[in-house]
Amino acid sequence: MEALLPVEPARRYPMCTGSRRSVPLEGCGGPWAFMEQRQHYSPLRLFELLAELLEADPDRRVREVLGDRYEELEELCRWLQVDRFDRRAANRRLAEGMIDRARSPA
Repeated sequence: MEALLPVEPARRYPMCTGSRRSVPLEGCGGPWAFMEQRQHYSPLRLFELLAELLEADPDRRVREVLGDRYEELEELCRWLQVDRFDRRAANRRLAEGMIDRARSPA
């Protein structure tokens, strides 16, 4: 949602005041594929993988226990960040973009 707020002289613009979640991951295949993958890589899937890990022999290393699922776990960790939004990081990127524009010749 966008809103027009009064200009504050001490602030740098443009500025992000908040958001609900991060942007879709690069190369996710469009909105429908994104939603499908988001559903697949849900916290429930993380619990399933962790249950397998906990049921395994404690003397075996994590990578041995998970085997082929190790890469899936890494991908799952990436997908679990989709609902996270860092407003400060977004504002840093906006400020960097404005500095880059000011430096580049028109």
